[in-house]
Order: sequence, then structure tokens, then C-alpha cells
Amino acid sequence: MTWSIVAFDAKTGAFGVTVFTQAFACGGFMPWVRAHVGAVCSQSLTNPYLGPAVLDGLARGLSPRLAIDAAVAGDEGRAVRQLHAVDRHGRFAAWTGRHCVEWAGSVGEDGVSVAGNMLSNDRVARATLDGYNADRDAPLPERMMAALDGGEIGRELVRDLIGPLASEPQRMTFDLLDLRKLRVIPEQWRRDNGWLSTLRTISRRRLDADTLFVDTAKHLLEAAPWLSNSERAA
Repeated sequence: MTWSIVAFDAKTGAFGVTVFTQAFACGGFMPWVRAHVGAVCSQSLTNPYLGPAVLDGLARGLSPRLAIDAAVAGDEGRAVRQLHAVDRHGRFAAWTGRHCVEWAGSVGEDGVSVAGNMLSNDRVARATLDGYNADRDAPLPERMMAALDGGEIGRELVRDLIGPLASEPQRMTFDLLDLRKLRVIPEQWRRDNGWLSTLRTISRRRLDADTLFVDTAKHLLEAAPWLSNSERAA
């Protein structure tokens, strides 16, 4: 279950990405922002290389639609990807692969896009957009939080899709889990010093299950040199 919002504030030139998801450490591989260029969120069975690829396209002057199309064209797993973007002109676009878990789709308007998957219907996405637009004069961070509040009100999970995990997982396609993105509560750490290790194990099993679902043999690793940690949205 995931939904997110990417937005551009024309008054200040600021970009924002906010994500609501069950995925661990999502700030390390889902939201991507580049100043004066755009904002992107890559989700569903996430390919973490698509976000920077879209930003590069936007930086070259492509529209969000063309930048997204160019990025997913080289991804053999595009049928299970979802990503959306907004640029410095307020243009927006989204891609939802045909095999993303229903409900999966997007809504948007000038300067903002909302996309989600593994939801029961489009109510969450529309409620998120309504929340963002509730106070158009509010600063961007407040509007982003209001958007997620609106989406949470509209949320209804369709079903529990967690199934048994294979004991012999296939080859991993990528593993960019960043445990530094997890907020460790000192009291929890003192009670159980294996807490982070447990989270790491759970996350590994999730990545293994994702790999079993789709094998992206050619996942754009050749494009890795242009990745930059400075472009990640913390």
C-alpha cells in the first residue's frame, strides 16, 4: 500500500515529495528532488534508478511525460512500476504499469500529482489532492501534510497481500536499503539491541519477494555513474 504526492510551489520555486507507505526507509529510494528542475516519486515495485533518470530528462528540457516515457522504456520491469513527476513549469505526468496491484492510478493538476497503488479505489488519491488544495495560501510543507491527512481519511486497504516468502530467493536485482533513514528510538534500542537487525531481516525478505515477482535482468545499472546522493530527498 503506497500513495504519494509531488508538488511545485510557483510562488517560492520549491518542490516537495511526501510518501505514505509500508516500505522501510522509503526516503532512500522513492522520492527524488533536484533544485530548479523537478520532483519525482518512484513506487510500486520500485526501481530506484528511474527517479534520477526522469530528473535528467527534465534537466534537458523534456516535459514530465517525455522524461517518464524515456526512463521506463529501458526498464524491463516497467509493467510493475509506478512513478510520477512535476517540473519547474508546473507540468505533471504519471506512469502506472499495467501489472501494478489495484487500485493503482493517479490524479493531478497544474503543479501537483498524486499516485497510489494497492488501494481499494481512487478515493485516497482524490482525497489527497483535495487536502492539498484545501488552503492554497498555506506554505508548501503545510499543504503537503494536509494532503496526506486528507488521503488518510479516504484510505481503505483492499486486502492483506502479504504471502509466504520463498526460502530460496532468486538473484537480487538491486538493494539500496539505507538503515540510516530509519528513526531509532533510544528506549527501543536499549530494550532490544537486535531491533535494527530484525528490521533489516524483514526488509531483505521483502526485497527477495519483490525479486521473485519480477526479474529485471537489465535494470539500468549501466546508468549508475550519474546517480548523486545530493539529489535524494531526505
